[in-house]
Amino acid sequence: MNPAVLGKDVSEIIGNDYPAVGVAIQSAADAEKVIAELKPDVCIIATRSTVAELEDIFTICAKNGVNAITTCEEALYPWNSSPALTAKLDALAKEGGCTLTGVGYCDLFWGTMVTNLMGSSFEVKKITGSSWYDVEDYGIALAEGHGAGLTLDEFEEKIATCNQWSSDEIKQKVLRWRRNVSERYMHRKNSTRTSGPYTVSRTLQALSTALQPLSLPVQHW
Repeated sequence: MNPAVLGKDVSEIIGNDYPAVGVAIQSAADAEKVIAELKPDVCIIATRSTVAELEDIFTICAKNGVNAITTCEEALYPWNSSPALTAKLDALAKEGGCTLTGVGYCDLFWGTMVTNLMGSSFEVKKITGSSWYDVEDYGIALAEGHGAGLTLDEFEEKIATCNQWSSDEIKQKVLRWRRNVSERYMHRKNSTRTSGPYTVSRTLQALSTALQPLSLPVQHW
């Protein structure tokens, strides 16, 4: 967490002359204490992509009877991909009388939508897709995961290794939660993935962090 934002009113982060709301940004390390004291109606979690990464905050919410809603992709339906952990969190939520819910964009538009469109087709031999979005809108976790700010050599070492993955490795490492819904309706025979960098030659300003000439990733499926 960026220490420079701690103590600031959330309106300062929102920007655009948004009026002060009297809510100061606190460290994530204090989440359990704050939630236990305030007992909010709902906790919005917009940080990571897997249920395992959110186990701690889900547990805190469940034990305090606080409903949690998250953009975590896997949380949309984690019973297939993380059954044991999901059952554990489900039991805690029921005991606490609250809900843990996954919502949002997730991968529905390039997963389930494709599946729905295929329903009107007699035969499908191949599906090709590309996804583009501004990592600035999603926070540092996604930016790091996509390799934003890395040199070309660092990108090849940390991100582009996926270009060598087999179809089975892609299925296990990348498509784990995306297949929860899609495999009910179709059986994937083979998958390929290519990650390559786009670069810019000028310094980019991202919130409070200046990114020097960097790589901006693009992924093709």
